Amino acid sequence: MPSPTAPTPSGERDIYRPSGWRARLPIAALVFVIASLLALAVTPLQMSRRLRAVRSISDATTNAASPLLPRLRVLIAEQVIVHQLIRTGADSGPLIRYRQYRAEEEQLIGELLPLARRIGPAAARWAEEVRARAGRLHDVPDARADGRLTEAQFAPMVTPLRFLRDSLLVAEDSLAAEIGRVEQRNRARGARLVSGQEVVSSALGVLALLAAAVVAWYGRRERQLTRALAGAVAEEARLRAVAEQRREDLVRVSESKARLMRGFSHDVKNPLGAADGFMALLEEGIMGPLAEKQQRSVERARRAIRAALNLIGDLLELAKAETGNIDIRLAPTDVREVAREAAEEFRAQAEAKGLTMVVDLRGEAVQLQTDPVRVRQVLGNLISNAVKYTPRGSVTVRMAGGRPAPTSKDGRRCVGVEVSDTGAGIAPEKMRLLFQEFVRLDPRAGPGVGIGLAISHRIVQALGGDLTVESEPGRGSTFVLWLPAGDAPSVTPPAAPAGRDRRTGERPRIL
Repeated sequence: MPSPTAPTPSGERDIYRPSGWRARLPIAALVFVIASLLALAVTPLQMSRRLRAVRSISDATTNAASPLLPRLRVLIAEQVIVHQLIRTGADSGPLIRYRQYRAEEEQLIGELLPLARRIGPAAARWAEEVRARAGRLHDVPDARADGRLTEAQFAPMVTPLRFLRDSLLVAEDSLAAEIGRVEQRNRARGARLVSGQEVVSSALGVLALLAAAVVAWYGRRERQLTRALAGAVAEEARLRAVAEQRREDLVRVSESKARLMRGFSHDVKNPLGAADGFMALLEEGIMGPLAEKQQRSVERARRAIRAALNLIGDLLELAKAETGNIDIRLAPTDVREVAREAAEEFRAQAEAKGLTMVVDLRGEAVQLQTDPVRVRQVLGNLISNAVKYTPRGSVTVRMAGGRPAPTSKDGRRCVGVEVSDTGAGIAPEKMRLLFQEFVRLDPRAGPGVGIGLAISHRIVQALGGDLTVESEPGRGSTFVLWLPAGDAPSVTPPAAPAGRDRRTGERPRIL
């Protein structure tokens, strides 16, 4: 008997090799099985997601509103009893209880109104009607509670108040009926989703089993592929475990680095601050007059100590940025005014170098919901770098009105402030290193450790914006700070970490 893989004479049919539709049948069956399994995996998830959405809507509307109505009804009944006590009693106890019930009722109606609006127009109308009728019911008792009506004037009005109470109860019953109808509709919708999921899952399961039977028919021919696939899965699991271990090691290293920086700042900052304080006493002559040469030496020592303190603060800021603990406090902010203040702060420094400081921030105020202190910190760093790395020419601060504005990660449009200089520019091969910490593109330009742009980039990302740069060697650079406009998403800002407080308004000294 010839081997299945042996060549056959010309014209002889190879019965060991399926051809035509039989050769394509396993592939088609496999594709169908995969499609069925994907559908089996996706369909329940989709159905469950829709069912959770229905339940979430119910929990946030009808389920939240339903318990409020019995409480409101009890309060109305209690107030009717108090009306009788006000009419027949002489002490102030019923009036005090009435004010308490009245406050609780206003609170309940205040909670009920937004829920009713979310339930639907009909529920919203009846909720408004409940509020209006409750107001009419309480006009007379409120006048009695406020002293505008005497007990004798109030007594004849108690009976008409019952009709107003009945009218209020009718409106409340109508609102409860509408809430019940919507709740029943949501339950019916959830039941339909569950039934549909069962039918679809059953049908797909049957079809997948039929296709699996076809694939099993060819299973013996796929054993080698299965073994190779199992080996690949095992290797992938091993590589995943190695990658996870490396990620954990990296997290531990980052945490250790952050702890080291925090401990370093705490241990070094206090003695440096104390030394600066003693130097200040010497400089001010409190410990006795100093000679001119001694005065200059003390001033230089104080500048060196302050530079060290600022460097410690920058390292701590970088550690916070790497661990995602940047303190962000959103507030309405006029970006033009913040940019103008930041530019004016460096005008004297620029003019001392013979540079022209151009501030073109004309136009209406640009109000954003952002952190003004952080925005000023970033702009101050960009302007400081522009002044530092520009030997001659000018530094310009203006709104990026002529540029195509990007969108933030949450879909909001961005407003830009650009800082341009006429310095040496940045070589293309160094652009990728621009926002890395402890990297200085030109160490000869002045003091610094190369973490200012790295911190600024992380701050801008925490603000939801972006920091872009355009540069050409010999023609200067333009940095653009993009900030999202519109209302920011509701988030809970992280607690301010320990370390130097950058919220005092003092100009950050990031080099």
